[in-house]
Amino acid sequence: MNKKYETEEQKFAQGCGFYKLCWIFIIGGILGCFIETIWCRFALGYWMGRSSNAFFPISIIWGIGFALFSVILHKDKDTSFWKLFIKGYLCGSALEFSCSWLCEKVLHMTFWSYAHLPLNIGGRISLIFSVLWGTVAIIWGKWGYPMISWIIEKIPRKKGKILTWVVTGYLGITTVVTGFGLIRMTQRHEEKPVSTICDRYLDHYLPDQVLKKVFPKMRFVE
Repeated sequence: MNKKYETEEQKFAQGCGFYKLCWIFIIGGILGCFIETIWCRFALGYWMGRSSNAFFPISIIWGIGFALFSVILHKDKDTSFWKLFIKGYLCGSALEFSCSWLCEKVLHMTFWSYAHLPLNIGGRISLIFSVLWGTVAIIWGKWGYPMISWIIEKIPRKKGKILTWVVTGYLGITTVVTGFGLIRMTQRHEEKPVSTICDRYLDHYLPDQVLKKVFPKMRFVE
């Protein structure tokens, strides 16, 4: 009994804690980025990058969404479809609305708009995509989370911790750099001159043409 207990204790990322949520954020963000890219290819007829990071294909909103769903749904495998749907519908809509509002207030930019779709709220969320969030919650709560959780726990504990910090460190740094690049892009749009050495580096390595390829749907809020 003690041996079994010790073996369980040595598992990597048990429960729904920091390490597991880090990997769910990463996996969900990458998966969401590729899903949106493929959807754009078939829905719009051309390829479009949907990453939130200028250095790595990952969608922050999808990553946060999957991590959030994991926190609120990890004990809901046997919950009814309708309860899962409602939780996903409300939480996903709130997340998408909040991210849109935050980007507009902090960066003075929008990265998507549902203004052309029926039953939208300020172009930030729409009924169609809120229903999609609810559907994703059903799939994630019933099958996705249990499977991904099992796979993550198979990673060797020591290697898993090291790899987590390396990958999250890289993503954290590159996401911050991308964020500063977008802030500097707004400053260029407002015709603000270079004032620091960081501005000079950002202008050189993350000019408008690079960021427009990463964020093709980005628009300035006047």
